[in-house]
Amino acid sequence: AAPGLMNSAMRRDARAARLYDVAVASHDLALSPIQLHALGHLLNVAAFDARFEYSTRVTVGGRQQDAVVWGLDLASQPVDAVSLTTGSLPGHGELLSDKGNGSAADLAVTVGDEVEVRDTGGTQTSMRVTGMAHSLATSPSSVGSSNAVFYANVDALRSLAGTGGFNYLAFRLIDNSPGARSATIAAIHTRS
Repeated sequence: AAPGLMNSAMRRDARAARLYDVAVASHDLALSPIQLHALGHLLNVAAFDARFEYSTRVTVGGRQQDAVVWGLDLASQPVDAVSLTTGSLPGHGELLSDKGNGSAADLAVTVGDEVEVRDTGGTQTSMRVTGMAHSLATSPSSVGSSNAVFYANVDALRSLAGTGGFNYLAFRLIDNSPGARSATIAAIHTRS
């Protein structure tokens, strides 16, 4: 009975996380609101989200660590949901820390801490942690990445990264069969 309950709980968590079926990585892809709308309304696309992933170094309490900061619209997450576990959503110049940072990335961060985030020019920018979060798609894991993970407002992150576009597009599909997935990927590449 225990394995069945665990499988049921895992399926429920995966549904709530709205995990992607197709992801496209790029470099500073400038997309207009019309293009973003078109990508979200492609045939076979159930949900779409555009994000910015920024690999950097952070300093917390004098300790430096490699980190990934995800810039996204935390109020609207149709794909790869990030769940707020404590605290509040960040404003401009603030961060959420992934609750897995302490165990998987060996970087203990708590609400109220100041995190120094290195921008592309090497300058450190202080950002206050307003809450803790978790995501099945992006959280550090003991079998995956050992980089710390943070989440920020996409516009705040773009200013640190010196960019104006997106570099990660995630899609949930209506039909995830191999043929339908391939056709959708071809349509995505035509539109992006």
